[in-house]
Amino acid sequence: MRLVPLVFAMIACGGSDGGDKPDDTGGSSSGDDTGGTSLVFVDEDRDGYTAKEDCNDNDYQVYPGAPELCDAKDNDCDDEVDEGFDADGDGAFPIDECAHGTDCADDDPSVPTDEVAYDGIDQDCDGADLLDADGDGYDAAAHGGDDCDDADASVHPSAAETFYDGIDSNCDGASDYDADGDGADSDAHGGTDCDDTDPLAFPGNVERWYDGRDSNCDGADDYDQDGDGHRHSLWGGDDCDDTDASVRPGVLDGCHAGDENCNGVEDEDCVDTGGSDTGSPDDTGGGEDTGGGEDTDNPDDTGGGEDTGQSSTDTDLGSDTGWVTYPNRPEGDSTGTEDEKNKRKGCGCSTRPHQSRYGSLVLLVFLLQRRRRPLSQPQESPATANT
Repeated sequence: MRLVPLVFAMIACGGSDGGDKPDDTGGSSSGDDTGGTSLVFVDEDRDGYTAKEDCNDNDYQVYPGAPELCDAKDNDCDDEVDEGFDADGDGAFPIDECAHGTDCADDDPSVPTDEVAYDGIDQDCDGADLLDADGDGYDAAAHGGDDCDDADASVHPSAAETFYDGIDSNCDGASDYDADGDGADSDAHGGTDCDDTDPLAFPGNVERWYDGRDSNCDGADDYDQDGDGHRHSLWGGDDCDDTDASVRPGVLDGCHAGDENCNGVEDEDCVDTGGSDTGSPDDTGGGEDTGGGEDTDNPDDTGGGEDTGQSSTDTDLGSDTGWVTYPNRPEGDSTGTEDEKNKRKGCGCSTRPHQSRYGSLVLLVFLLQRRRRPLSQPQESPATANT
């Protein structure tokens, strides 16, 4: 410190040129009035060492004999940097002692080095083992993370899914060939889903008719519910009853009280071939005739024609030529209870008017003959009678 006043004194007595010239020895040259010069050494960092002695006179922590720090500087001016801080001699300084340190294991010369993923060792001294090998911010699913492909940085839970490329881009575990998520893969990629953009269309779904979609993917026309090959007339087709496959254009319109061929006319192809007849022609079959013609079979006739059968329950207006009649009934009326029928059967009688008249006539003739028989015998004489 005793040099400081001297320096100021020398500056005050400077030469005529008014300036000092630097000296390559670390001092400065100063002239005086005698024409001589002298060297002045300055301690810029005030560490007690002039520039001639100090290897860095601008850093007060650097001077000869200073304690060596692990700061990437030659603190003690011995031409070595951070000596004594690399215990394993691998050229990397410990991170817990040196601000610029990179060695997390200063007793292992193999560390630091390139990281080996998933081995449980922090080779690169970044603070953890490498579990995110592709660097996408997600650890591998096989090691506790949620990245389903840790070798592909484009595959992770936040990625957008690209369907049909065979890659589960967003790691959701769903099929890459089922874009609508209905559980059925697209039929264009080996699946059975006829529309992989519509989650309401897949095999096994309930068909919803007339909505324009093939809900169950059976390939049938959505406007032909009964599957007869004709669309419903309300949806541009010609089928007047799309719930009955037997009703459609082109079929025979039989005797079913309906328009089976959808031409607007009912039963135009109807032909009666026997059996039950509900019309007016004669019925010679085995069924009941409720029409107005003649019925020659055995069942009841409830029409207006003549019944020549043997049924006992004729309720029509025609005459009954059967063999059973009942009392207290008009002619041609053979209705009655079963009890009445049973009482009349087996009695050998008939209440029909012509039969009654014939019997009465026979009885009268018989009685008259008996009355006439005594008159034809010879009368006894009084003498004979007295005898």
